[in-house]
Amino acid sequence: AKSYGSMPAFAIRKRALEWTPVSYQEIYQQGLDLATGLIELGVKARDHVGLFGDNRYQWILADYAVQFCGAADVPRGRDVSDHELLYIIEHAGIEVAFVETAELQDRILKLRDHLPMLREIILLDPEASTKQGVRKLNDVLEFGALLRSQGDNRAEERIDGILPDDLFTLIYTSGTTGVPKGVMLTHANMMSQIRNLPGNHNCTDRVLSVLPIWHIFERVIEMYTISFGGCTYYSSIQTLGEDMKNVEPTFMASAPRL
Repeated sequence: AKSYGSMPAFAIRKRALEWTPVSYQEIYQQGLDLATGLIELGVKARDHVGLFGDNRYQWILADYAVQFCGAADVPRGRDVSDHELLYIIEHAGIEVAFVETAELQDRILKLRDHLPMLREIILLDPEASTKQGVRKLNDVLEFGALLRSQGDNRAEERIDGILPDDLFTLIYTSGTTGVPKGVMLTHANMMSQIRNLPGNHNCTDRVLSVLPIWHIFERVIEMYTISFGGCTYYSSIQTLGEDMKNVEPTFMASAPRL
């Protein structure tokens, strides 16, 4: 945020030729506001926070906020099964979870009787309606902004307390060889990737995000792009061809199937 200020960090797709930019300074401030809201909801340093969903701006905003709390997120995509949801939330000791869609919200609410530790569910999609017992991301963000306007600096204090060996994320495997296994990655792990990736990129780069955002390869590229001041455009398999033509990305993470 200090280095790139008003330059675009992320772009939200409204339609093929219309993207709404979010600056580095804006997402930093929003991240602090949302983190403050999470802290007020009881998220402690080094807690594990669920983050269930796929590529969208609200996902990375939630990720910012969790990191700013000094906590670690536990991500998984929308295609997660009910069995995996139950296992991951219980095994990781998740008390607060973000869910992307109304459909995911409904599924977790149906499982809630089996999840006694889960205290808070926060819905990412601003267009979806919340059910009883679920909060909207924007409401938590606005509450945090109010607290910060009154002098609340707990988020900055949490940032100052983060250590290199603290968990950055806890990513569960698919479980094809048994129960899912939580892969622990620290802030030092992520910084090592950012420092050592072989690339020559700068703030003029346009990066198209299409691989699952919770997968570690795409996750590293997101952090790497932030480090050099590029702009990330969120796409999907369904709109990839159109977005490739209209965004004209200079850099992207891909896989053999693409």
